[in-house]
Amino acid sequence: MFALLVCCAAWIISLLSCSKPIVAGGGADIGNPQARVSGRALYPGGKSVAGAVVRLRTDRFLLPLPGQTAQDGPVYNTVTDDSGRYSIDSVDSGSYFLEVNDRRSSALLAACTVGETMKSVDAGTDTCRPYATIAGTVDLSVKPQAKRYVQVDGLERLAPVDSSGNFTLNDLPGATYELRVACADSTVAASDIRGVTAMPGNITDIPRVGWSFSKKLFLNTTASGAGISGNVYGFPVLVRLTSGVFDFGLAQTGGGDIRFTKPDNSPLPYEIERWDASAGAAEIWVRVDTVFGNDSTHYITMFWGNKSAASLSNSRAVFDTAAGFQGVWHLSEPGNTTVYDATANHFDGAPSGMSSASAVAGTIGIAQGFNGISSGITLPNTAAGKLDYYGNGNYSFSAWVYTDTLDSLSQPIVAKGDYQYALQIRYTSEFEFFIYKDSVWQFTRSSASAGTWKYIVGVRENDAQYLFIDGALVSGTVTVLVETPKMPDDTTRNVTIGFLPEMNRFFNGMIDEVRVENVPLSADWILLCYANQKANDALVVFK
Repeated sequence: MFALLVCCAAWIISLLSCSKPIVAGGGADIGNPQARVSGRALYPGGKSVAGAVVRLRTDRFLLPLPGQTAQDGPVYNTVTDDSGRYSIDSVDSGSYFLEVNDRRSSALLAACTVGETMKSVDAGTDTCRPYATIAGTVDLSVKPQAKRYVQVDGLERLAPVDSSGNFTLNDLPGATYELRVACADSTVAASDIRGVTAMPGNITDIPRVGWSFSKKLFLNTTASGAGISGNVYGFPVLVRLTSGVFDFGLAQTGGGDIRFTKPDNSPLPYEIERWDASAGAAEIWVRVDTVFGNDSTHYITMFWGNKSAASLSNSRAVFDTAAGFQGVWHLSEPGNTTVYDATANHFDGAPSGMSSASAVAGTIGIAQGFNGISSGITLPNTAAGKLDYYGNGNYSFSAWVYTDTLDSLSQPIVAKGDYQYALQIRYTSEFEFFIYKDSVWQFTRSSASAGTWKYIVGVRENDAQYLFIDGALVSGTVTVLVETPKMPDDTTRNVTIGFLPEMNRFFNGMIDEVRVENVPLSADWILLCYANQKANDALVVFK
């Protein structure tokens, strides 16, 4: 572990002898003969610091954890007299840190080297200044129940880490420190926090221990941003990283050290959809507890720069089935491989008539291109169960779509057969959301457009039905058509994306970010999705 770094400013530290300076990474070289270390401590203004505790510890000293024995060389203690003077005899040669602490409000810290031929070291007169404080948050993702402590190189300090990962070191002399996060459980590796400067009378905050870099991401929902008025809860915020706002060279390959926290430093679940450092691009979904309406002051914090951190990317925690997400397909796969469902349901898709060339640039990273003739994605094991919606109920379907052409053929976006439900482009050049129940069709439609990305959402709420395009409600009108002759509901079909093979219907263009949810999405939620996910994101502001 590196030794405490010594600052040159007078209020931080003083060198007590003319011997060689302390070098980072060095340790005490204890030997003989023994020497006397003496000096004097004053308050600002010249008053003597009487009755203060004086501790002399080797520069590699660490106060042992509960249940452990002392370590790393001898320790020396005394107190100052009425004139603020102190003297410590029989000090072995080596490198030390000397602390004078009045145990009320003030302290000083000095570096001391006792050479092998020295008989005495005069520390001179130094000034005690107001206590400094270091507070921080430790990552508890590995064995969160294991009790951790924060130690300070060269000082007799040991701060417990609470169940939220927070710790506080009070009554510190102003200096630049090396800290260690240690655990009595030997399977939890210790980690160092280097170069932490604590200024007298101030609090130094370390928001994420072990991470070198951080950036605040503000969520702007005012009229100049996403433009929503109500609060939205449990929302997956899309964070796009580009080389313009992020240096990929400072993070792990693959982004394994990326973390996100709330303002109180508690962690937020996230999923890395794509991390392409060579292209300088990444898309990350972060589940935020509350996105506040008409607000631009709320923020989350992103951390990076930790070579030893393991990735915590977890799509299931972001797209939680308990929150309504029953199927989420980012469609960022190579094009001819399994299309993964981000939820715990694992409704993973099987591509048909697709190739590696089917992976194309989408509105959110990579999307899938469909040729309008033979390509599509089938979601096996979805004929029955969690995606088997019909009739009155509460559910929503959404997708980003880019159709190359509008023609006389219907183009399915996401569907469950022709006799249950679908979100599609109708042959009449309209976006359409329909359900089929008891030989009755219920359609909600609005005009479609080609050659541009559009965000399409169909919402069913009991007996009401809505269609949204680009975040705006375009229709709440339900057109009813009775099928003659009557045809039974067909619940035997799996859900498909981009085609209805039994009807010989195929989508011609690109599809991105398909979701199926068992809740009726609110207007604010839908608008927030659009504002955040469109190419010129209006929600996330990097500062």
